[in-house]
Amino acid sequence: MINRSILAFLLLIPLLISGCAALQPFPTAARAGDTISLVTGWKHEFSRDKITVTITPSSGSPIVYQPNDPHVRAVINLYADPASYMAVGWETNRISPEYKYGATYGSVASYRYTNNDPDWWQTAVIIDLPPDLPIGMTEISITSSGGMSESYGPVPLEILEGTGEPNPFKVESLTSGLSEPQLQTLERAPLQEISLTSDVIPYAVQIDMHHDLDMDNDGVGGAQVVNPRGDIKNVSWKDDGESLRVMVMPTKNKVLKDMVRFKFYVSGGVENLNIVDTKAYDIDGNEVSGVTAIIK
Repeated sequence: MINRSILAFLLLIPLLISGCAALQPFPTAARAGDTISLVTGWKHEFSRDKITVTITPSSGSPIVYQPNDPHVRAVINLYADPASYMAVGWETNRISPEYKYGATYGSVASYRYTNNDPDWWQTAVIIDLPPDLPIGMTEISITSSGGMSESYGPVPLEILEGTGEPNPFKVESLTSGLSEPQLQTLERAPLQEISLTSDVIPYAVQIDMHHDLDMDNDGVGGAQVVNPRGDIKNVSWKDDGESLRVMVMPTKNKVLKDMVRFKFYVSGGVENLNIVDTKAYDIDGNEVSGVTAIIK
């Protein structure tokens, strides 16, 4: 059985991503010592080793959870269903009532919050509240050392009477619940984003990269290429332990809407990744000049 609070996260995602970033914790009231979730918006620099959580009660001094504090249980990116009305409606421009006006809400997410980046997510921060919080209103805010522009809050949380307890995140096969390492395996692994820029949008792109030897060749890590939107583009790749080639092209015979849609990720811990060559082609197979790949 999936934990009820995680299920609630998933149910909230389509609503939250189509409007403004969450302005309230979920739930909006809890007991001191309970586990709560904060759905914080489209965050790129939120991770347990970067964020500082400040809890300011109605009386007394603020409580601060520094980066890697064990009371911050996990920082997890949650995604809208790619077959949701919003995702499909946005890609097919369906604004009709039978499609829940999906294109309308998708345009809010894309134009207002992600600058046309189709990799939509909401970052959920799961924290254990201090056990000695006084009854009444408390404010919670989060800042990240990875980027001053990335912050959340302050948002209000009502502390109720009673003694709370951390959520064990029980699952069907583990009566004791998920351990901290198990819960944290849901977090995003270190990665490098490969983006492309060009004045003319090509049909297909080939990017050749090089990295230090991987662990199968007495080095470190192992390349893993991740396509954030498999419904709009195909990403084919091969790696021989130090040379990585990636091919990107649309899933249908039509040029992608925007250059940001070509982006993909390289994860797996390979070191010193660099771009060797970039080739781009139009829909007729002719080479296109001026396309540049960038590692972020």
